[in-house]
Amino acid sequence: RLVDTALFETALGWMAYFLPIFTSTGVSPGKAGSGVVMICPYQIFQCADGELMIAAGNDRLFGRFCSVIGQPDWAQDPRFLTNPDRLAHREVLIALLQGETAKRRMADLAGALDAEGVPNSPVQDTATIASHPQTLAANIKRGAAPLEFFGLPLKLDGERPDRDAPAPMLGADNAWLDTMLKEALR
Repeated sequence: RLVDTALFETALGWMAYFLPIFTSTGVSPGKAGSGVVMICPYQIFQCADGELMIAAGNDRLFGRFCSVIGQPDWAQDPRFLTNPDRLAHREVLIALLQGETAKRRMADLAGALDAEGVPNSPVQDTATIASHPQTLAANIKRGAAPLEFFGLPLKLDGERPDRDAPAPMLGADNAWLDTMLKEALR
């Protein structure tokens, strides 16, 4: 079989708890923070009209990020020259970067970062992602209102496994699995 999976759909899979909360209550669950312990900057930044995840995960990308926000000298600042330097001065750096990103519209900053190859993505709440065109095109939502959920983020021979029923009892699929494994090992 051809197994096909997409990064976007995998991200939806990580939202397994959030869509049912949203569809059953109408309230988008809140955020739980951002950032990566060993890379700086690699976190969400507030823009004038929304939040943008920016992943300037190496020295080259950090330099490009600094250029985009009009602060190319920051990439040469001894406090921020390498990732270990940036980690040691994280609080100062993040405050400086946040001061610059807050002045810009999210779409404009995202477009400029895209043009320079700096990974970024707008932060979207559950309500937005549940109706996102890519979510709808992926046909990954399962269940029915008020309890919808995201299905598996993969397709087998072009078809998404479709299981709207409760999980099977322990061992219920053992005979089928044994047959499939025997066929696969022939």
